[in-house]
Amino acid sequence: MVRLSANTIRQRRAASPETVQRRQEIRSFAARVREIGRSEGRRAQEIVERQKRGSGASAVKVKELMNNHIAIRRKYNKDLPRHNTTNVATYYNNSFSNTNATNIPKNRRVFISKDLVGNKVKQVYNQEGIIKMLMRSKNLVGKSPITRRNFELKHVIPYEEKLIRPTPRSRRK
Repeated sequence: MVRLSANTIRQRRAASPETVQRRQEIRSFAARVREIGRSEGRRAQEIVERQKRGSGASAVKVKELMNNHIAIRRKYNKDLPRHNTTNVATYYNNSFSNTNATNIPKNRRVFISKDLVGNKVKQVYNQEGIIKMLMRSKNLVGKSPITRRNFELKHVIPYEEKLIRPTPRSRRK
């Protein structure tokens, strides 16, 4: 019997046609999601530019596009990288004051990818407050209320709480 190293096993697994085909599907899907998000972000940016020049675009339209962008991210985030969403330290409402998780509707919870601490989510915000903050600046860039890092709409990610249940232990006989 020949013992295979972990590296050899990974290479053989990577060379299998099913794995290669699955990776290509995931890459193409992720590229489609990124392109959809980029186009929504570009449209919002173009409207802001037109508004600065004085050609009748409204803030309502920009807000609608931002909501659409986050809705798209919420719908197509199944194959994108996951973040640890357990043990969230604080929840913030529209005015960025501390609140309970129950005061933010589940379909309005978002977090900022630049605020992650070791791939763990520590702050969850209300989507409306984040959009208001981004709309205050001319170029749709805001500062994170906690870490003071600059972020854009592409860094706003929908928050989905995952329930992690322990696996049952097998009974000893």
